[in-house]
Amino acid sequence: MKHHPSLIKLLLTFLKIGAFTFGGGYAMIPLIQRIVVEQEHWLTYEEMLEIIIIAESTPGPVSLNVATFVGFKRRGVLGSLFASMGLAIPSLVIIYLIAIFFDDIKGNTMIAGALSGIKTAIVILVTSALMKLIKLLPQNKITFIIIGLLTLVMFTLDMLGTPISGILFIIAGALIGLLLHGISSFIKRRGNKV
Repeated sequence: MKHHPSLIKLLLTFLKIGAFTFGGGYAMIPLIQRIVVEQEHWLTYEEMLEIIIIAESTPGPVSLNVATFVGFKRRGVLGSLFASMGLAIPSLVIIYLIAIFFDDIKGNTMIAGALSGIKTAIVILVTSALMKLIKLLPQNKITFIIIGLLTLVMFTLDMLGTPISGILFIIAGALIGLLLHGISSFIKRRGNKV
């Protein structure tokens, strides 16, 4: 059962996510998913997957887009505003404080060591969220062909040292999906005529 949180609840929830997540937008997605889907039951996994797809396809930081869409889905325009503010405020405060004390902390080896450990944990969290979302994809040949082709392209470009554009990757996925869907539909129609 989906709940309709108050605007303050949206603000405080995303304030907590923004304050306790390191590593940028993708690192926030597992925490957003856990809180929004598993703890608060504001969305289903399927709705969360759709929101992530839309958030990735629109301009701006993916985590802020996700917060905006979650807020909108639950409370409309005001919900999107409160969720977005909640997510953004901690980053603004932290960046401001870092700017003030940057010269004092940039050479601190303890901070560098902590950040190194945080990076490793973030990779694991993002991988965990990815595995949950992969289970929601349609379990058919087309999906696995698209995943295989895009993974191959990504690793090939990475090995060649070519920068990978997220937008081009999304467009390539859409085009491959359309092409495979068209081929599949054509084969089914031909099979029905025989």
